[in-house]
Amino acid sequence: MISLRLVATLAAGVVISTSAVAETLKINVVDPQHKPLADAVVAWEQAPTSAKPQAAVMDQVNKQFAPHVLIVNRGSKVTFPNSDNIRHHVYSFSPTQPFELKLYSDKKRPALRFEHSGVVTLGCNIHDTMIGYLYVTTSPYAQLTDAEGMAELTLPSMPQQLTVWHSGMAEKPITVDLSQHPERPIVIELPVKQVEKQDDEPSRLEKRFNRLERS
Repeated sequence: MISLRLVATLAAGVVISTSAVAETLKINVVDPQHKPLADAVVAWEQAPTSAKPQAAVMDQVNKQFAPHVLIVNRGSKVTFPNSDNIRHHVYSFSPTQPFELKLYSDKKRPALRFEHSGVVTLGCNIHDTMIGYLYVTTSPYAQLTDAEGMAELTLPSMPQQLTVWHSGMAEKPITVDLSQHPERPIVIELPVKQVEKQDDEPSRLEKRFNRLERS
């Protein structure tokens, strides 16, 4: 009979061997001026396993989508609550999944299931400056870069390629060949021009809608 001590030793060995083959990749995503790009998606789309669907939330706060970019596992349901005290009209024309949620101000809305991989650009039919993004993927290894343009992926093995996307690239992610990037951390330059955020004048439609809301 195998002793409990031997079983524990074997189990510990499995944990050690599993962690020993794990690969941790640090990726730095920058623009052509080598300034960091925040909210870029870095994903191993060729991963041997798929991410399970799970509930996700894209909120609306201060006339902005929150978060600005949301990674969604394919097949997941996403709800779009409105935490503002004004109404919004959320829509998308993206081929990945066009949809429309007409004017509403309550926080509870039916969840939408996203069945196809790709980028979904979000807008509000009333507030032109409201733009957000869903990145729908099957990969369990997908991360957003932080304010310094850094992302860290812990992978079961070293991938040959990574997929990278940023909102400045429209809806077209690029594939990066890691054999061309021996440096650590991996530095990926994207052809993105960063635009400083400015307070835009409300559109004529928004001004008219605001008057109706107050009347």
